[in-house]
Amino acid sequence: MVGFSIICKSVLAGTFLITAAFYCGDLTSDNLITKPLSLPPDNEYGMTVEEFQKKVAVSKKPILVYFHADWCMPCLKLKPEMRELENEIKEYCELLSIDTDANPKIAEYFEINSLPMFVIYKDGKKTWENIGLMTKAQVKAKVDVFKK
Repeated sequence: MVGFSIICKSVLAGTFLITAAFYCGDLTSDNLITKPLSLPPDNEYGMTVEEFQKKVAVSKKPILVYFHADWCMPCLKLKPEMRELENEIKEYCELLSIDTDANPKIAEYFEINSLPMFVIYKDGKKTWENIGLMTKAQVKAKVDVFKK
C-alpha cells in the first residue's frame, strides 16, 4: 500500500514550512519505509542575509523584492503575474523573488510574518513596502516611479 502525507511545522511566527514524505509499504504494519520527497524550491536566488544586503547596496537599478512561499495562496495567484512584471520592468528595475521557506534566515532577519510582501530598495535604502495581495498593475505603478 502507498500513502502520502503533508506535515506542517511552525518555523517563524505566522510562517509554516511544508514538508512532504512518501510512504511505501504496508500502512497497517509498523514497518513503514519513509523516504523524503525531494521538492525543489521555486527560488533561483537562495542567498544569505549578507549577500542580500550587498546586492541591495551595490545595485545601480532599484530593486523590487517579492517575498513569497509555495504554501501561500495569494502568492501562487501572483506567480505568473510576477514573471510578466519582471519582463516588463527589467530595463529600469530588478525583481528579486525570495521564497521565505528556501531563505528562512532572510525571512527571520526582516521579521516577515505575512505574505506576500513587496519592498522597493533604491540606492541601498528602503523606499516602499507593502504587505498583502496587490495586483500586477498596482505593483508596476509603484515601480514605474523609478522609470526614466
